[in-house]
Amino acid sequence: MHSITIVPAHELVEATLDGTIDFSERLATFNEIVDAIETSGASRLLINYEPGARVAIERFEYSNVMASSLAHDPTLVGCRIAYVTPDLVRVDPVTETLAYARGFSGQRFRSRDEAMRWLLEA
Repeated sequence: MHSITIVPAHELVEATLDGTIDFSERLATFNEIVDAIETSGASRLLINYEPGARVAIERFEYSNVMASSLAHDPTLVGCRIAYVTPDLVRVDPVTETLAYARGFSGQRFRSRDEAMRWLLEA
């Protein structure tokens, strides 16, 4: 399950994810994020995994697609990106490693408050 919120006062798009997140939901969330940033003109993105979130690690090809999208999407390139993964939240380490190797410049945080402070300081 996911939701997308636009916060115009902070030029921010926030995506919140919870439960089991398979590839189709990851891709749908990504596309909604890009649409929200393009529509709102936001320059900040917060990806917030709730404590119950579990990213399904299905196939290398899926991780590869997500990593390339995170690193090279022209809409995201101009954004400051933070993502929150609380303790015990399982994300896809393959996507994360590949995205950083390809130039992804987002920052990971353990709490939403830390992520918001970092996002708003620029």
